[in-house]
Amino acid sequence: MAQFRLLLIAITVVIVVFTIAAVANDGWDLLPHFFDPIVELSWQGQFNVDFITYLILSGVWMAWRGGFTGVSIGLGLFAPLLGILFLDLAKLAIPIVHPQPSLLVEWKFRTNQKPCRA
Repeated sequence: MAQFRLLLIAITVVIVVFTIAAVANDGWDLLPHFFDPIVELSWQGQFNVDFITYLILSGVWMAWRGGFTGVSIGLGLFAPLLGILFLDLAKLAIPIVHPQPSLLVEWKFRTNQKPCRA
């Protein structure tokens, strides 16, 4: 787990440094850089559509994981906006604030069923 946390910290640092450099070079105007390739139907546009669907899915997952409470829906709205920075920080903070149960316990809790063992 320590190696995973180090990876999350390294990813966060790289993204923050890269973001600072991008803002210094191109300014805060992200939308034309993101949506113009989509309109052009280019490979960069294809990647951008794939990426935005991944971000939306991460937000829906965050809300679902919290049981669609007000707080989890709020967190689910931040996930697509902040991307990996949000998920990195969430993955670093969640085990400290709320230790995660095993997948078998979670399955039983969410479905009230016993998991099928092979």
